[in-house]
Amino acid sequence: MTDACILDSVPCSSASYGTMNKRIEHLSTKVAALEECLSRSGILSAQQVEVQMHRLHFQSMCKMSQWIPNSELKLVNALHKANCSSEIATHLDPGSSRALARTCTEALSAMHALVSRLYVFGGSMSNRGVATTLEFLDVTRSAWQVLPHTVPPVGGASAVLDGRIYFFGMGLGGIAGRVLRLDPRQQPKRAWKICLGPHHLRIQPALAVLGGQLYVCGGLSPSSGKVLSSAERFCPTSGNPWECLPPMNEMRFRAASAPFAGQLLVCGGSSISGLQGSRSAEMYCPISGAWCCTPPMVARRSGHCASLLGPNVYVCGGFDKDGPLQSVEFFGAGQDAWRALPSMRIPRGGCNSAVIGRKLFVFGGATAGVQDALSSSTACVENWDHPHEVTASVECFDPAHGIWELQAPMITGRWGHVTGVLSASCLEA
Repeated sequence: MTDACILDSVPCSSASYGTMNKRIEHLSTKVAALEECLSRSGILSAQQVEVQMHRLHFQSMCKMSQWIPNSELKLVNALHKANCSSEIATHLDPGSSRALARTCTEALSAMHALVSRLYVFGGSMSNRGVATTLEFLDVTRSAWQVLPHTVPPVGGASAVLDGRIYFFGMGLGGIAGRVLRLDPRQQPKRAWKICLGPHHLRIQPALAVLGGQLYVCGGLSPSSGKVLSSAERFCPTSGNPWECLPPMNEMRFRAASAPFAGQLLVCGGSSISGLQGSRSAEMYCPISGAWCCTPPMVARRSGHCASLLGPNVYVCGGFDKDGPLQSVEFFGAGQDAWRALPSMRIPRGGCNSAVIGRKLFVFGGATAGVQDALSSSTACVENWDHPHEVTASVECFDPAHGIWELQAPMITGRWGHVTGVLSASCLEA
């Protein structure tokens, strides 16, 4: 019996649902295996398959809704009228957006009004040089553009709150360890602001947004050079915006954090100003106001990145005592341990990540001599006690297929940089 006839052979009774689910799972696994074989052989990539699927789905929806491309009813207005703009935007990524743009000429401008925007800036380049450019990813064209901003020396973790990107200053001078903010809606000269600082100045802490508030954990004190265990919370609507929280169970420098199941997850990092990372992780509960230990990660990491995608927190790259890491792992609700995932194409230390649509994107990083197969924008740089190469490459992970794919590279290779994804509604506010 062929795969196409499998479902037809299953009787439509409640007792058969288990069998049907198993066969659907079997078909899904078979399709995923076929895609992987085609991708590895260079015949057809998983992204090309998805692009064609989105094109066919869009054409089918146009036929069902009787909407004709380039008719008097503009696509973007039709989407808003159907009250499905936000749902569509959550599924868009560079591949699907490009496919939709090719389906009809009007779709390109509609996607500009719906999709999120990704910004990457700051960090380090070659010869300990500081990257002073701000790049923007046009997801409808899968192309990067440099925006007319002069970027201060910033890097490390970042978080988006109320349509603004928050991060910490690095290096010497008045911004070292202080909170800075970028508002892309403003003109370049007015877009950057030094905010009222926390009680403890800190370099490369872990940042995350939870419940409309910005959490800042650990980092390195620019005055004493000591690694911190302290934590603070920033509320932009409060008259006294910074609130001290109970300290973490461990001191953490170059750790990573992400919201998880209504709590704040902080993982890895170093207790000294070096490369040796930790496997430990802990969680802060805003209701009880207490930290509790969670299962340790699979690998020791510092200078890694963490992002929440769906119900899971994904951790990528970073450094251990031997240099940059290629490994990836995740922690999900109901799990009693972290689980390893397929490794990235190349090692990446000091990389950053963001979620676009329902996929995880990882940008740049130090690669320790691994040649960048996608971009020639690599440069030798000696930082964090070891020589590294800095890459401009970008990778994308689709949890549904478990495959990493290279994307269009950034214009500038960088590590220790800042990223921020802003929704179209934030940019229009």
